[in-house]
Amino acid sequence: MTAAPRIALAPGSIDGGGIGTVTLNLAEGLVARGAKVDLLLTTVPKDGRRIPDGVETVVLAGRTRQAFGAAKRYMSQSRPHMIVTARNYMHLLMTAAHRSTGASKHCALVWSFHTHRSTERSHARLKDRLVDALAVRFAGWADHLVAVSHGVGNDLAAAGLPEDKLRVIENPAWTDWYNDLAQAPCFHPWLQGGEVPVILGIGRLSKQKDFPLLIRAFAKLRASHPARLIILGEGPDRSALEALISDLEISEHVSLPGHVPNVFCYLAKAQLFVLSSRWEGFGMVLVEAMGCGCPVISTDCPAGPAEILQGGRLGPLVPVGDVTAMAHAMVNTLAAQIPLSASALPMDRFRADEAAQRYLSLMVRT
Repeated sequence: MTAAPRIALAPGSIDGGGIGTVTLNLAEGLVARGAKVDLLLTTVPKDGRRIPDGVETVVLAGRTRQAFGAAKRYMSQSRPHMIVTARNYMHLLMTAAHRSTGASKHCALVWSFHTHRSTERSHARLKDRLVDALAVRFAGWADHLVAVSHGVGNDLAAAGLPEDKLRVIENPAWTDWYNDLAQAPCFHPWLQGGEVPVILGIGRLSKQKDFPLLIRAFAKLRASHPARLIILGEGPDRSALEALISDLEISEHVSLPGHVPNVFCYLAKAQLFVLSSRWEGFGMVLVEAMGCGCPVISTDCPAGPAEILQGGRLGPLVPVGDVTAMAHAMVNTLAAQIPLSASALPMDRFRADEAAQRYLSLMVRT
């Protein structure tokens, strides 16, 4: 192929959450590799995300029927060489447009999966479970099924998705401009060089992230060690978390600033990052923390963290929901005071340009 390949990335939305970040990082990596990239959305971005230079944004209509018509027009007029979807509703929407326009003759269709499906499904609403069932039924229509971790891939295979189409491509979790963000000023008063160590949590304030585990473990740690806890993010569990913090009488030592535009300056200055999730698909913030030189701890949840941390070699793994084990890991890691050196970490496997090259290799359709 002599002309620059045209790649369509179809996440539906890039607002909040890891899928938006992953999509934009992949777009940046693809552009750097010489591809033309279109970003297909069903909603106009709301949170000021940085769209990489050279990426065209195409907003499909929000309603299903209108979005299908817009998707068909895009496929017919732009004729991409490959389309990469994320989220079940975009898998189904773009597969329908792909087949109805005859694009399968020239365009590889790639579904990407970013969470541990069976665990997510067990917590999902009925509507989402029905959409998931449709996705499982029609997954064979895709040319490739990309899992962001081996744990996600194994879970998809167990659900009956065709194993011959499954590929593992780890998330593009690190780009060079993150170094600039890490060096930017951070104005939180607890991160101005004081002697009290700061522990950091990041994520949506929701059941999946299990911040009650982190807060209870922190309260145990505080009983014998001075420390402070900052949790970045917003979500439906804020009130419950604030009540728990009050009940444990640690309000003076816990800060919930909400959403912040730059988490990297926090990661660069904190003494420890903790991922307390019940489930993930990858655990991208672990890579972000390590890239900033921040020591990490994670629950050994399905799926992704154990792979990123190489079975605990790069940071402790504790059982999901185990407050005592988490508190002990926090105490021991803070006591070690060993900062991570990014040069000693396997960061290349998480770079955006590496992931981009692996996706580009999928353009040869099976």
